[in-house]
Amino acid sequence: MLSAVRSLSLPIARQVLPTLSTLAKRLSSDQAPKDEKHKDEKTEDQKPKLDPRLKGLMEFFDEPRHWGASEVRVGRAWRAEELRIKSNSDLHKLWFVLLKERNMLLSMEHESKQEFRLFPNPERLDKVEQSMENLEVVVRERNRAYHLLETGESGERPGMWVTDWLGRVIFYRKLEHVHPPRVLPYPSINRKFRYRKDYGFTQFNPDVEAFLKLYREKRLKKYLARMRRQRSAVLRLLEKFPKVDPEALQKEFPLLDIPWIIQLREERLKVTRQIS
Repeated sequence: MLSAVRSLSLPIARQVLPTLSTLAKRLSSDQAPKDEKHKDEKTEDQKPKLDPRLKGLMEFFDEPRHWGASEVRVGRAWRAEELRIKSNSDLHKLWFVLLKERNMLLSMEHESKQEFRLFPNPERLDKVEQSMENLEVVVRERNRAYHLLETGESGERPGMWVTDWLGRVIFYRKLEHVHPPRVLPYPSINRKFRYRKDYGFTQFNPDVEAFLKLYREKRLKKYLARMRRQRSAVLRLLEKFPKVDPEALQKEFPLLDIPWIIQLREERLKVTRQIS
């Protein structure tokens, strides 16, 4: 009986096995292109897509349509109040955009000097630098606010007013040292701080007294000349626009006492009227 069953099952198995093998081949053949297709799609998606505007080293130069132009129309600089509403990621991107623009303008300025040509609108550099300064101010404000909230300190490098070796009073930002200047555990370490005080600056030298006298005189002359120029500009504005807003003048010329200048001008006008 068993032999009969075995004899009957062998032909059936021989018939079924080829069908299973062909079915497996068909399934594998049907799935293989799809897997390869998906694999290709994934690799294409993972490939880095380059910006078509990238031009390699030519990005250090301005657009060709601006070469040789006498004027290039540009906008104004970024203001601090406009940058305060930006996110940190936007400020980070904008910093690199401004840095790239500054490098391009410096390259074009150098190339114009080499070729003895006119560099159009050189004030673009001033606008970019002003934007970068305003951006640094905003970032410093955010860092200070964060550190004050978290640690109670500003987070900036501490400093102090000191006298340098010429006797001038300057603001000195403190630096890190391997050992404190006034504590020398070994005689061979920090020799340069042995005869120094006040955080690395020497004491006042009496030999520079004549220099300091001339230096203060020069600074005073510059300050007085600046005050005279501003006072004459205010008087010209008052002569041309007698009803000008004093607050606007005070905001424009913070070093001057605008109410005193207006009063002095009115008294002089009264005297001239009386004489005439």
